[in-house]
Amino acid sequence: MKHISVILAFMLALSAGSWGKDPHTFTRFELQQMVKQNVQQQFEEQSSVTGKQKSIPRAVVFSALVPGAGQAYVGSFLKSALFLTVEVAAWAVYFKYNQLGKDKDREFKAFADKYWSEYRYWSYVYYRLKNGNTPSDLPEFNTYTVEGKDWVLIDQDQYETAREILRRYEDTRYLQNFTHRLPETKTQQYYEMIGKYPEQFGNAWEDASFNVFYNGYEGIITPLNDEYMTMRDMSNHFYDIAGYGAMVSLLNHVIAAFDAGFSAKRFNEAQKLAVTYRRVVYAAHGVNMFGVSVQL
Repeated sequence: MKHISVILAFMLALSAGSWGKDPHTFTRFELQQMVKQNVQQQFEEQSSVTGKQKSIPRAVVFSALVPGAGQAYVGSFLKSALFLTVEVAAWAVYFKYNQLGKDKDREFKAFADKYWSEYRYWSYVYYRLKNGNTPSDLPEFNTYTVEGKDWVLIDQDQYETAREILRRYEDTRYLQNFTHRLPETKTQQYYEMIGKYPEQFGNAWEDASFNVFYNGYEGIITPLNDEYMTMRDMSNHFYDIAGYGAMVSLLNHVIAAFDAGFSAKRFNEAQKLAVTYRRVVYAAHGVNMFGVSVQL
């Protein structure tokens, strides 16, 4: 980038009296030499200064990677601190609430493992089939009633076999409101369904009865089921907040990148045109020289 200083005025020789009364008279050649020397000196000074022009792509990439880095590269340190603060805060929110979500997730799963029983669930399926639309090919299993509970459970020695057979009848053809199939492993879907659909899974909670039809829409659920869903909702709430933190971070990267590009552009434009002033001494006279510095 070349820097050319265009001299606008040579005046106000700092000697006693005005220019016209001064005993020394500058010739055209002397003025030309003064201008030439002044331009050459300014050009050398400008050329020795590195980094006057800022790369717009570089500024954009810097802030896209680390918000605020492009602003610091351009010299906008206040905005750099602002974008960096937002980035740190966003990730602090993400890590804090993501960990809270994980902790609550482990808590409600342990709660379900303690108070919701797959054994009771398949026993309830068999109980409903025997007291409703009984399939003609349904095998007979031994059952017993739990004292103090309205549970009719399959004998433990037949449970494994019964469970595999009963999976064939786990739908609305035989059981009203049975719209889902319990996963064979304890996946995230497993823990969601046992609390979200009490019409099908609510009778397997420890405080449930086989003689009650639970209904989530009408709020007919057991206290344990209700407590479980509160814990799941809290876990999801924490994860949602963590997601907002990640979203803010992403937006911060995008906005910082755009701003860094515009900041670099404005910086370069400000460097292209500037008024210059220089005082030189020639033949024992002080001369004020004004001009315009232009980058080409």
